[in-house]
Amino acid sequence: MKKLYQVLDRSVLNRHTAISSWKSITLDIILHLSCWALAYLGSEFSNWYLAPVSILIIGAIQHHTGILLHEGVHGMLHPNQKVNDFLNDVFNAVPFLTFQKNYKIYHLEHHRYSGDPDKDPEKSLYQTMGWKYDMSDGSFVFKMIFRSLLMINQIKFFTWNADFIKRMVELKKCPKVGFSELMAYIVFWAPVLFIIWKFGLWLHLFIFWFIPLTFVFLPLVLIHGIGEHTGEAGDYEEKKTITHHYGFITNFFLYPIKSGYHLEHHLFPNVPWYEMEGFYKDAIKNEEYKERATRLYTNSYFFGEHSISKIFDKKD
Repeated sequence: MKKLYQVLDRSVLNRHTAISSWKSITLDIILHLSCWALAYLGSEFSNWYLAPVSILIIGAIQHHTGILLHEGVHGMLHPNQKVNDFLNDVFNAVPFLTFQKNYKIYHLEHHRYSGDPDKDPEKSLYQTMGWKYDMSDGSFVFKMIFRSLLMINQIKFFTWNADFIKRMVELKKCPKVGFSELMAYIVFWAPVLFIIWKFGLWLHLFIFWFIPLTFVFLPLVLIHGIGEHTGEAGDYEEKKTITHHYGFITNFFLYPIKSGYHLEHHLFPNVPWYEMEGFYKDAIKNEEYKERATRLYTNSYFFGEHSISKIFDKKD
């Protein structure tokens, strides 16, 4: 049987792979400005009464930024690769005190060895968090959220990530930090810290950036991730990767910027986010593709015939 990506005519893919030089960058700028506006809304504007709302929404926006980091890792932030890598660091990695190269080696290894119990780093990471690709315990996601509130998952994540990067450096798979990456830190943090210092906004930085980063963004990423794959190994991506079709609110928090088309992303990782929905609509015009690609279709996380939890029940 053909691999699923071989079923489609090449012309379908070619119509949806052009990389814009401005769409992702513009969205990045809007996202960052939105965080500043929400910080103001949650503090002085509302006398701090709306701080919890701002923290929640900023955490979701940080999730959007994380998805754009993912786009940049695949070279889809900008058509010029050097510009792509620099801007990806400036807007999407450095704000989280990391570099895109750290995520790139992890994520591309995941694509290369998806589902492999020994080689897929994502599988190793989530198993460290206690995820066994089993939703028979319906409270698992809530336990994940609770452990995140206690910072247990964050500690496990950073410990695992540090060990992973160390191993990649030892294997010479992770390049050293270069001049452009150091410049990215200066380009982003120098003006931010100047404004913070000038107007005495240190408390705002802590409450409206690092609190949502720790207690909203990271839990959302974990819930997002455990709903993407069944944990199965094998060569046929449609048997182990899930596509999500949710409403606006769920997508805003869990699968932003068209990241719910996860099967299509694994099959065709050179389709940028702003082309993904159109690509999917064209792809399912092919009956064989539609039949095979919608086997792991979900429109709910917990409830209904096409929920993620139901997919894991059927797997068993």
